[in-house]
Amino acid sequence: MAFRIALQLYTIRGETGKDFFGACKQVRDIGYEYVEAAGFGGHSPTAVKREFDNIGLKLIGSHVSIESVLQTPEIVIEHHREMECDIVTIPGVPESMRKTYDDWIRTANEIEKSAQIFADAGLQLAYHNHDVEFRNFDGKTLWEILFAHAPKLAAQIDVFWVHKANYDSVELIQKMKGKVHQIHAKDLAQDGSDTEIGTGTLPWNKILRACKVAGTKDLIVEMDFPKLAPFVSAKLSLENLKKFIAEI
Repeated sequence: MAFRIALQLYTIRGETGKDFFGACKQVRDIGYEYVEAAGFGGHSPTAVKREFDNIGLKLIGSHVSIESVLQTPEIVIEHHREMECDIVTIPGVPESMRKTYDDWIRTANEIEKSAQIFADAGLQLAYHNHDVEFRNFDGKTLWEILFAHAPKLAAQIDVFWVHKANYDSVELIQKMKGKVHQIHAKDLAQDGSDTEIGTGTLPWNKILRACKVAGTKDLIVEMDFPKLAPFVSAKLSLENLKKFIAEI
């Protein structure tokens, strides 16, 4: 199975903030065919679909706030159907929804209800981790608790944040075989910051082999704080990720 490599547009948020579609065209020009969004610069779903078709980009995922997912799932579903995007990902939750064990159980149960609504509509709801999801409540991580109570939810594993939390992303991907349709790919620098793929310490060959076995389809390049100029950063990560894929 061939991986699809996408760019999370948050990586170039300074550029999309100035000219959303112009920045997206540059993403295509540096070699990406796929993107994941974190907002659409105020543009309508119709405009996004039209302009992405013109540019030659495919929207393979979208980060949407938990408030929108829980409170207005029908609107989120309608918009993403229009854009022909079938994976919607929750990028995290506020502390108030995970402060205590009981808070987190309630949140997980609510997320599962939305995951069922999305599934009934033919879309997949996923959850993206940071390091906080690997806090422990009575010997279990928030991550483990979430997926125990939300079995219809998919996992979008951010390998950088897993390692930042002192866990092994290879083991986590293997453990969640069949549920990890997408990963977020950025590297871990010696100083603990995120860095471009291939310039840090993560074991990419092992990560990609685990993804292949787990059925992961999409590798989504994302940088919170690029070390290089945004498009230079995105291009370097794309090139190095392709090299690692060729080696497995």
